[in-house]
Amino acid sequence: MKQPSPPSRRFADLPAPGWMAVCRGAGLGLCVLVVLNLAEIFVHSTSAVDNWFCNLQPMPNQVALGVLAMAATCLLLFSMRPALPGPVWFSAGALVLVFVAGCGREIWQIQQTVPEVDRTTASIKPLGIAMLFIVAAIGILTGNSSAVQGRSSLIAITISACLAFVSFAVVEVQSGGLSDPLPETIVPLALIPGCSLHTDGAATDELTDRVDTGVAMLNDRKARKLFLSGGAGQGGVTEAEAMKAVAMAAGVDEASLLLDEEESTMPLSIASLSRQSGLKDKRDAIIISHWYELARCRRLARQNGLNPIAIAAEQKHALFNQNTLVAKEVVSLMKTLYEPAVQLVKGTAPVSQPSAASDESGDEKDSASDLDDELENLKSMEL
Repeated sequence: MKQPSPPSRRFADLPAPGWMAVCRGAGLGLCVLVVLNLAEIFVHSTSAVDNWFCNLQPMPNQVALGVLAMAATCLLLFSMRPALPGPVWFSAGALVLVFVAGCGREIWQIQQTVPEVDRTTASIKPLGIAMLFIVAAIGILTGNSSAVQGRSSLIAITISACLAFVSFAVVEVQSGGLSDPLPETIVPLALIPGCSLHTDGAATDELTDRVDTGVAMLNDRKARKLFLSGGAGQGGVTEAEAMKAVAMAAGVDEASLLLDEEESTMPLSIASLSRQSGLKDKRDAIIISHWYELARCRRLARQNGLNPIAIAAEQKHALFNQNTLVAKEVVSLMKTLYEPAVQLVKGTAPVSQPSAASDESGDEKDSASDLDDELENLKSMEL
């Protein structure tokens, strides 16, 4: 005669509540984000204190790095098995509390420093991230209770994890659309990345708005030169040339313009900006683009060792396809988030840091003369 299973065994075979699957999915999604953040830190040497989620000051960078590593481990263990051992359960709860407290401090600082008209937008990211951690925390705190233990739907966990990842990208794009405050001192370069042109090679309204904002930066002595980057074009005209025409029509001297007609994407344009000799000593740089691209601009600039000052272009013309543009930008930002991990796995070299390549020809002439001297010395030795 078959012996009945003990009550605890029968309970373990029952499905867990649906909300536990959501909590585990949120934990898994946050774990993936933390791992990707760690990959960016290792590949591009960005700060672990000012991480993707909140600012962990006054922690030293190495302590913040350990917090991120422990958070990834605890969240992964929770997503795999909610019933955590006591020490792990306590550590996971404490780490989640650290991130929630960091997000709360950012919200408080926003309320104190950001103008009232922008507070709601600025609070989207810290509030959204705090909610994700709180959802995971609910599962962590209750996961050891026998009332919620059991099997969870793998599909529900996967969908929840994907939603957490996408939600992070959405709130970053939305909250990152505000301009950064301009410094009191003049900034060496202001990058204006290109965008699509008309079929005849003329600048579109979107591109004109970006250039006009850059021209205002020059006139207000906030930037010394404009760096116009864009290689793709229409009608035999590159985006950089079209921007140059708009700027010169607005009265800008050609000497205040630097053109990069080779790079056609935002990552390549920012990488090209980081190699300019004008930023060799001071790494501050203004990046002017439309609001929905500012979050990705900041991320790419920090990966290239810059201190970005992201400025939203003043939109004098309506963007009729703005919803489509924002959706594409969310996808582009998600790609930017996982690319450092791909580089780390493949073992490829990160984006090179600034070199002596510049808009000034003096360094190149000095290098050429040094090479000529070396050749003369070799000839004399042969003789």
